Amino acid sequence: MKMTKTEILSSNKANPLIIKLAILLFAFFIAISSAYAAEKDEFVDDFGEDETSLGFQTIFSGFIEIENFIHNYRYEEPGDANKKNEFRAKLSLQLGTENTYFKIVPNFYALPAFGSNKYPDYVYAELDPGDKYTVARNGRISGKYYEASFNECYVNLGFDFIKFRLGNQIYAWGTADLYNPTSYINPSDTRELFYKDADESKPGVPSVSAMVFISDFTLELVYIPVHTGSISPVPGNFWRYHYNLSFIELQGNEDTELPVAKQNMGYAARLSSTFGGVDISISGYRGPDTSPLLRPMAWIGLTSDVEVEQEYHISNNAGIDFSFSLGDFELHGEAAYSPDKYGVVDEEYGSSLGDEDLVLLPFRIRTSGYYSYAAGFNYTHGKLIFTAEWVQSKYTDKELMAPFYSDIIGSSISYSLFEELINLSLIGAYHIKNHGYILSPAVSFEFDNGLSFKLSYGYIGAEESDEPNMFTLYEMKKIFIVGVRYVF
Repeated sequence: MKMTKTEILSSNKANPLIIKLAILLFAFFIAISSAYAAEKDEFVDDFGEDETSLGFQTIFSGFIEIENFIHNYRYEEPGDANKKNEFRAKLSLQLGTENTYFKIVPNFYALPAFGSNKYPDYVYAELDPGDKYTVARNGRISGKYYEASFNECYVNLGFDFIKFRLGNQIYAWGTADLYNPTSYINPSDTRELFYKDADESKPGVPSVSAMVFISDFTLELVYIPVHTGSISPVPGNFWRYHYNLSFIELQGNEDTELPVAKQNMGYAARLSSTFGGVDISISGYRGPDTSPLLRPMAWIGLTSDVEVEQEYHISNNAGIDFSFSLGDFELHGEAAYSPDKYGVVDEEYGSSLGDEDLVLLPFRIRTSGYYSYAAGFNYTHGKLIFTAEWVQSKYTDKELMAPFYSDIIGSSISYSLFEELINLSLIGAYHIKNHGYILSPAVSFEFDNGLSFKLSYGYIGAEESDEPNMFTLYEMKKIFIVGVRYVF
């Protein structure tokens, strides 16, 4: 549920303690930064007289990019094939000392010629009449043809054995590449499936974190005061949800976040260390699930379509992850279990297609045991990198719909030529039960002056099935992707 300007004010009133804490920490940050800046030439840190602090610093970097999606569909008019022509600017700014600083990483997006009807199949947000934009709980501003996100925007306070952070944060928990069962905290941006860059696929969440360093162990504690939902494609978009259950076509609608309330807060902890060359972590989480249920709710009049509502629920989770090197191989895996995760009951259908009474709406939901794991390896030999990974997720209650991210094997291979001037890659994933798949070959040219070009092709295919998965959600897509980026 996205928030209007009026709702932002009311939401802030619901969290006065958080706002006061943010103001106090920011004031403390300014005071400490000023002190460091004034004494940077005389500062001697605690690790030795010969090691001096760098003092107050300003670190700035970023890139600008233009990316195009061109749909390869034989029955489409040539003028309608261009689905996205997007300008993106990413900036990274860090102000402060080595241990005490403010960091913000904004992303700005725009569709050229916005305000026209040039992109009927691609918009960032569905707006209510009279609204020009919406603001999400993590500060993301979305108009119809533009967007600004602030997935990293926090204050860092570091000391000898502990550091604190307050603000929008991304938690890179887990070791897998394709899917992370132990990544409990950050939701997903599923508006372009795999075609979102890794640095923009996980929206930041407003949170307070502490990292404690105890001997060879690192303990990370996280408190999430408000729920931030996943970002889903709006109805009618090129990437909208779409799949078939028997004779019923289901289409997704916008996400709905849980209300700001004590029972909807999130709490997480992760303990990490290294034993005999194996990096290992155990973790736990209590709070809203990062992915919503897609629950059929009601019939859409005069059609066979069913309105699907995205629902979030609270669950408890525990997990473990590991990684280690063995020659040219890096092996990794992770697993998580929840005793009380909600699922949608896979309702039975009758034999008469025209009898709506044969289908129970809304579909029932209930809790079940749930486990998810991912395991794989990375092989590196010179300029060749090959990865493979297996993902499986299951409800212990067999009457619930199967999870979307399950029974999938993924693989990628890349090779660089001419001192990494040219990079060739191929990414693929396959659903072994329902025969859904994705193939994406790509070639990129990266020059020393920061300029790069990328051309790739994406093919998503799936068989119709009464058990939808991540491939059937997006129908059959065939797209060319052309991108130009300049890093500064």
